[in-house]
Amino acid sequence: MTNDLKVTLPTISDYLNLSVENTESTKNTKNTKAPNEAEREKNLSLMLGRIGKDPKLKKTKNNNLVCDFSLAVDSDDDNPRWINVNVWGKLGAKLEKELKKGDSVFVNGSLRESTYTDRAGFRRRAEELTVKQIGKVY
Repeated sequence: MTNDLKVTLPTISDYLNLSVENTESTKNTKNTKAPNEAEREKNLSLMLGRIGKDPKLKKTKNNNLVCDFSLAVDSDDDNPRWINVNVWGKLGAKLEKELKKGDSVFVNGSLRESTYTDRAGFRRRAEELTVKQIGKVY
């Protein structure tokens, strides 16, 4: 397997982009961004975890590529927090070949939660992360 999957990971300050001057100068300005764009910027999740199942590449009805896998993230108790992850486009196609179950990865993306009723009639909760950036941790 080749290790040509190289991703430069930004620092936390790159994401926050906060400074005293920035904060003070934007205090009294209106948000001119569209509501959806502003919401997306608020929903930023950075996670470090291990891949729980081999990534699987699929095509949607619109012929878009999406790579799905599960991510186990450490939590306060002994049980991992399981996150469903999807990576769209060419990056997803590349990751399917490069990553495997057990690999440690750093992911950045937007997280959303949904609820559903399983076959036994129990109400369940699921978390899904749509990846913007990902990097393998060696």
